Amino acid sequence: MSGIKPKLNIKSMLLYAVGLPIVFVLLLKALGILLKAVDCPELIYDMIGAVFKLLLALGFFLLFRKTIQNGEKDHISVPWFLFCFLYLGIPFFGNAVMAILGVKELKSGSIEIAVAVLSGIAAGIVEEIIFRGVVYNRLNGLFKGKRTACVLAAILSSGVFALCHFANLTSYSFIAVLTQAIYAFAAGMCFCGIYLFSGKLIVTILLHSIVDICANLPVTQKLTQVNSFDPLSLILSSILLVEGVVLILIHQRKINKRGEQSDEIK
Repeated sequence: MSGIKPKLNIKSMLLYAVGLPIVFVLLLKALGILLKAVDCPELIYDMIGAVFKLLLALGFFLLFRKTIQNGEKDHISVPWFLFCFLYLGIPFFGNAVMAILGVKELKSGSIEIAVAVLSGIAAGIVEEIIFRGVVYNRLNGLFKGKRTACVLAAILSSGVFALCHFANLTSYSFIAVLTQAIYAFAAGMCFCGIYLFSGKLIVTILLHSIVDICANLPVTQKLTQVNSFDPLSLILSSILLVEGVVLILIHQRKINKRGEQSDEIK
């Protein structure tokens, strides 16, 4: 590809890869500390947290709407039937099955389940807007001109997404959080790949919401609360990572070919 490659803007990279995720985590932690300080009931705590995430999602979307819209325009889509058949449901509905198999008994009734669903949807919306819609797209723009721009942006945004889960150390054991972070990185890579192939952020929002709804179900035993590595979770993480890498590499190759053809025309 011809032309002068732009220099990487380190300040911008730190702003979007570090600053934005830290602000997001701190806002959530601040809300949690405030609600615990006033001895808020768990059900109300979860409901307020979900509403707060939805408001954050709206704020980030309005603030970075052009980034998200321009990112979707730049993506190369594949036929929907092929995309859905090969990649959409297998790993993420696999996660749902794992969660269902891990359920021994529902702790409460329909209200608690409804709040769990609301919390999962809210998390899926806000996290996809931030980590794929904003962080990935901004990093991809900063790496523009490099032949591995998509790959670098996906790895870095997914890595940041995984690191943010270490904020859960205040609630879970280190082993449980490490397992969660590994899964988050693999899922982040797969979300990036699916986002690139579908060209629509709504697709990853739906899939992310499914995963988080299953994780939030009020059950007596959760996979995220184990005190040792969970082999099934690690196997699923490997599948997600492989699928994500394949999708991202295919997309990167398409982008490079499109750039080469553009250079030849010039």
